[in-house]
Amino acid sequence: MVRFFIAFDQPLVRLGLRESLGREGHRCVGEAETAEQAVAGIRSTLPDVAILDLGIEGGGIPALRKLRKECSRTRVILYASAVLAEDIWEGIRVGASAFVFKDASPQHLLDTVCRVHAGRHLSSPDWWERILEDRPGMGTGKLAPVDSASRPLSPREREILRLAADGLTYRDIGLTLGISAETVKTHFKNIRRKTGLSDRRQVISFAIREGIMPNRA
Repeated sequence: MVRFFIAFDQPLVRLGLRESLGREGHRCVGEAETAEQAVAGIRSTLPDVAILDLGIEGGGIPALRKLRKECSRTRVILYASAVLAEDIWEGIRVGASAFVFKDASPQHLLDTVCRVHAGRHLSSPDWWERILEDRPGMGTGKLAPVDSASRPLSPREREILRLAADGLTYRDIGLTLGISAETVKTHFKNIRRKTGLSDRRQVISFAIREGIMPNRA
């Protein structure tokens, strides 16, 4: 069972989310219709997962910043009604675990809540491609130049990079590939040395640019 908190300014949306997740045995521990209420409510209830509207009164990003400082154990899913690339990049930087767009199906939202609760940081190629379509220059401009021919990644490094871009932790990557988390870390040091990548945003951008992350949209 996932204890979840809903922060939306639309009552019907909150009702739909509460009923949809409740039918699957998960429990709503609180609701809010402003960013201020969301931070206060999440602080007091400490849910496993919070679903936070990016466009909520007071701003989803400012609320997320406060939550990362005050309620770091609560994993936050940002709900976006539009593809706003700058806000999504900022959400990733601040610490959102996933994004869900308004046209997502109830099953997709349920899957996202469960996977985020299990510790995944979701970076679906579907919404990354939508961001890159909205802002074609984003996702590549801050990467250090990489000479792929002179410093190629090994097949193992490319697989690890793909899994990392898809949100897996060192431990999860190790379990998936049958190697230790320490070995994964060693591979990552080599990847960073070859590519100059320094954070998850750059990892995902590089994986898309190099065709390492497959299109599962």
